[in-house]
Amino acid sequence: MAASGGPDPRVGMSDGGETVVVWKGASNRLVPAIRATTTAPFVTDAPISDTGAALPALATAPDGTTTVAWTTLGPAPGAIRVHAATRPAGGAFGGADAISADGETASGPAVAVGGTGTSIVGWTLNLTTPQAAVRPAGGAYGPAVSLPAGFTFTTAAVAADGAGNGLAAYTDGVGAGTKVVVAGYDAVAPVIDALHVPAAGTAGTPVAMSVDAFDEWGWTATWDFGDGATATGASVAHVYEPGDHAVTVTVTDPAGQTATAGPVTVRVAAAPLAPAAPQVETGAATDVAATTARLHGRVAAGAAPADWWFEIGPTTAYGSRTPARVEVAGGSQHVAADVGGLTPGTTYHYRLVARGPGGEVAGEDRTLTTAGGPAPPLPPPAAGPGAPAAGPGTATSGSETRTSGLRVRLARGRDGDVRAVCATRRGRIVVCRVRVERPRGGAALGRGAARPERPRGRVVVPLALGARAGDRVRVAATARLRDGRVLRAQATRRLP
Repeated sequence: MAASGGPDPRVGMSDGGETVVVWKGASNRLVPAIRATTTAPFVTDAPISDTGAALPALATAPDGTTTVAWTTLGPAPGAIRVHAATRPAGGAFGGADAISADGETASGPAVAVGGTGTSIVGWTLNLTTPQAAVRPAGGAYGPAVSLPAGFTFTTAAVAADGAGNGLAAYTDGVGAGTKVVVAGYDAVAPVIDALHVPAAGTAGTPVAMSVDAFDEWGWTATWDFGDGATATGASVAHVYEPGDHAVTVTVTDPAGQTATAGPVTVRVAAAPLAPAAPQVETGAATDVAATTARLHGRVAAGAAPADWWFEIGPTTAYGSRTPARVEVAGGSQHVAADVGGLTPGTTYHYRLVARGPGGEVAGEDRTLTTAGGPAPPLPPPAAGPGAPAAGPGTATSGSETRTSGLRVRLARGRDGDVRAVCATRRGRIVVCRVRVERPRGGAALGRGAARPERPRGRVVVPLALGARAGDRVRVAATARLRDGRVLRAQATRRLP
């Protein structure tokens, strides 16, 4: 290929071998010549500029898209403007566009074409300010933009990647303080790679979600949680009320371009009810003796098992407690525990306490008074024939002795200890005292006293006996009634 005319040839080649050459022809018009392949001849085309073109710059994309930029005078007096023309791959150059402002002095254009066909042209305005304009593939050039922090006597160098993103490099300052500045052009909106939003959640519990995206220049994510609330960030969490909520995320790059994903529905269930605290009721004390008693109550554990125990002491500070036991889940159930080591003739405070997943609850305070005082003396033995036989008992009023309705028997409790059980139908027993000895007399094997379990009820007197099961013992009992009468009974029994 031979060319005539002025200098300044420029050349570009596509990945497929398509080649474009431009030079200044007659009257300094820019003349292009195109070769379709590396083996085809060059074909010269019509000039792409008016007369007086100067400082041409050329760039060709991998697909063959080619842009040429140059300067010409005017039309305003003394003005120099930047023009550009683009040729699509396999096509012809279109008309020239004036892309710098009229009335200004533009110099030193540089050009780059991205893989998408986006053209970027840079130049220096009035020898001080770097500027650039961008033409999307198939579109028109946008307005000239002054690049930030620029003060230069050199042309801004430009480059573009396969996605059409561009960079402009230029100097800022003069002398020893000069620095190189790089500014970017974002041609592509962000791409959302993955969105992570759970399909279900629970009210009151944070629902975590995240988004993965890509943009050459960075990105930020803005979330719409579907209930009027929003948040920003790649990973967020939100607390919902029950219901269905549509979640949307928008990713934005520094150029303001956006990509949106969603809506994704999150179905939020109501939070499970917190476990209820157990319900407790402190009951009455039974088998109250001088040093022991049996405490009763009721526990409703609810949906989960509960531990329970009794607290007891001489004041409402209590101070002692029975070992904790586990009550299975369910409705109200009776519980009981034996306490020992009490002081005779003493009033004690006690209460039932239960603890479950819903908390610890104490029942009402109640009191019991242990039995006290010495055991009653044994009645004198029968004087001879005709004396009352040992049996149901006798009643004494002054010097008169008569048969009464006091009955006494021996039994073993659940703890294995021997107890005396006193009962009568003649009145309300206030207290019953029992003494146990060998049939022929001697030191007491055991003694005790207790108050009734309930009005007109039996009296269970705990006995700590120094005898074995099957031994014969003599039992003497004295019961004081509410009306002041005293009932006595004695009998010989075998220990159970």
